[in-house]
Formats: sequence, C-alpha cells, structure tokens
Amino acid sequence: MNGVVAQPYYGRVAGTRYYGPYRGYRDRNSTGNAVLTVAGPAAVGAGVGAIMGGGKGAGIGALIGGGGGALYYLVRNRNRRF
Repeated sequence: MNGVVAQPYYGRVAGTRYYGPYRGYRDRNSTGNAVLTVAGPAAVGAGVGAIMGGGKGAGIGALIGGGGGALYYLVRNRNRRF
C-alpha cells in the first residue's frame, strides 16, 4: 500500500474489522438478472413446446417456462427488500 496505513472499516457483526479498501454494497439482484432468470426458462419452454406441439405448444411452453423461472426467482430472493 505504498506506506499508507489502511484504515479499518467495520462489518455488520459486532466486533468484526476489515482492513483494506471498502468495497461497498454489491447489488446482485439487478433487474437484468431478474429478466434473464424468467426469460431463459421461457425461451427453453417455447422451444420444447414448438417441437412437441407447434405454435400453440410454443405459447403454452413459454408460459410454463416463464412461470417456473419466476417461481425460482421468487424462492431464491425470498428475503430481498423491495
């Protein structure tokens, strides 16, 4: 650190001290991640539905896949504060 003494910053738990640059809060639950979590399974469901049942099957597969992706996102981010 070129002769500069690192100042401690304190964690959330009492008595924890960290030395080095403060990294700040990293938001892992961005809107882009939410969209990809829902759109990915919807696209896969649409593809499988199109193979199985044509155009109508693609729509049904997209709805089922999107619903599954949304359910997964909500379960995974259960404690997220909006």
